[in-house]
Amino acid sequence: MPATDVRLIVLATVRHLEPATGYAIRKRLVEQGVEAWGGVSVASIYSVLKTLTKHGALEELEDPTGVRRNTKAYRTTEAGRREFEVLWRRALETVDPARPLAFHVALTLTALIPRDGYVDALRVRLATLDRNLGFSPELEPEVRDAARLWRRLAEVEAGWIRETIAAAAPAAGEATAARR
Repeated sequence: MPATDVRLIVLATVRHLEPATGYAIRKRLVEQGVEAWGGVSVASIYSVLKTLTKHGALEELEDPTGVRRNTKAYRTTEAGRREFEVLWRRALETVDPARPLAFHVALTLTALIPRDGYVDALRVRLATLDRNLGFSPELEPEVRDAARLWRRLAEVEAGWIRETIAAAAPAAGEATAARR
């Protein structure tokens, strides 16, 4: 799994639990089976936490429980929340048939994103899928089967996105109207 996807997963977990100790973050990710579905080594989680802290996406705090003096906890900074949103949006909008995991991860994190942002990102993804479905190159015989599979998957995904947008659009419109 690319480093940006791991950063997205860790930032989302911190946002969900914050403030949270490294152990709590690691435990949550292990419970969710991140090693199996995401290929994320649990040993790398602490390294990612350090990197995110070093780059200002996370703030390191003293243990919020007060139980252990040497235990650190983490919470997202404003920069970390912005990075999460950028990584999430990129994962949702980018169509890569050979690497769909980032999209699937982003879908599981929609509770952390305003509904209208989710719908907007789905519309961007749908436009890309529609463009890709309209493209029909001459392919070598050994690539045709994979291309047929990717096309079918894109057709199903585009249909799912249309249904999801239709179901969510009224809610997104209501949320926008309520903010005015």
